[in-house]
Amino acid sequence: MCKRLDHKEVESGSGAAMEMLRATNKDNDTALHIAVRNPRNSGVLKDIEFIRPPNNAGVVEWLTKENPKFTHPPNNAKETPLYLAAERQRNDMVSMILKNCTSPANGGPKGQTALHAAASDRQEIEKDKSVAYITTCDEDDEKAALHIAAARGNVRVMEELLSQCPDFWEMVNSKRQNILHIAVDME
Repeated sequence: MCKRLDHKEVESGSGAAMEMLRATNKDNDTALHIAVRNPRNSGVLKDIEFIRPPNNAGVVEWLTKENPKFTHPPNNAKETPLYLAAERQRNDMVSMILKNCTSPANGGPKGQTALHAAASDRQEIEKDKSVAYITTCDEDDEKAALHIAAARGNVRVMEELLSQCPDFWEMVNSKRQNILHIAVDME
């Protein structure tokens, strides 16, 4: 309804609809934080028939497509929606966030990232190695989890990813750089 009322403002990235998508609660959670955290329909959105999916994966997809340029910053617990999805092993949600958001924040508590959360559960990578190959959707800066770990100098995560996916070292980012290029360029 907000989108219809301020159609012109929404297209420019402002207006009531964008404010609602970016609004936070007292814990600094956005609707995306809540959708990722609660695997079932959220209480507020379940009554809206046109976006009633069987679970919140559909809500995550809708929220990320409606506001792809919003970074979805961390909440008071220092968790981003991407971190929460990785921590909960919701590969479908991780994939949607990476696919639909141009530059999603990936932080978590204690300096961790979504990559740490994904890599800390060895079973997730063992069950579905394809999660390691998911890349960001920005054509000018496309990169995979290993590239992000190399850029941050996170050797433990790099070792875990390479132990599970030995051919991963060959993967290059959109600039045709492999992990060695990225690690050497790291400051």
